[in-house]
Amino acid sequence: MVGSALVELLCADPDYSVVLILGRRKPALNDLKISFIKTNFSGRELFPEDIKGDVLFCCLGTTIKKAGSKEAFREVDLNMPMILAHLAKEKAIPVFIAVSSLGAHTNSKNFYLRTKGQMEQEVLNAGVFRVVFARPSMLYGDRKETRIAEFIGKVAMHVVDLLLWGKFRKYRGIQGKTVAAALIELASQSSVIKYVESDQLAVYGKSYLEK
Repeated sequence: MVGSALVELLCADPDYSVVLILGRRKPALNDLKISFIKTNFSGRELFPEDIKGDVLFCCLGTTIKKAGSKEAFREVDLNMPMILAHLAKEKAIPVFIAVSSLGAHTNSKNFYLRTKGQMEQEVLNAGVFRVVFARPSMLYGDRKETRIAEFIGKVAMHVVDLLLWGKFRKYRGIQGKTVAAALIELASQSSVIKYVESDQLAVYGKSYLEK
């Protein structure tokens, strides 16, 4: 969801002349800026030699249910971003921005959050010059697939959002398009920011969309 919104925003942004997409499926959007490379992310050796760019955005993510197992989930949410981070390092792409999750931590008791924390650490270990992790809370927006439990959770979160203020504001849900906009805004920042939580993403996203 975030990735699709990101592609649309990048194609409309005059600061980006080429949008090179690495993925399993060709994007539905047809735009002259888009160049597509089909890959299953199984190894760095599968990527063409001529890959180059100013920033690499990583929006990879799935669920255990969709992936089929914890091992398959880790392949998408941990191993694939790690491969892309090493690709960015090898190709001298100076900025790597990845979508993680609020609460991500290598020592978390929650498998999902622990995996996201491990992903962050592995990406940092790759040695890219500047790395930013976007840590959104519950994502709002249209998905290609229906997740009943998540739909129910979103309805509840919309109610709870009204009660979340101050230091708890970061737990409010956030639109996928807002996160995508925040990623582009963060790419243009020169300050060394590593972790950007949901309430901050809302600010960066709003700033970009209002330009």
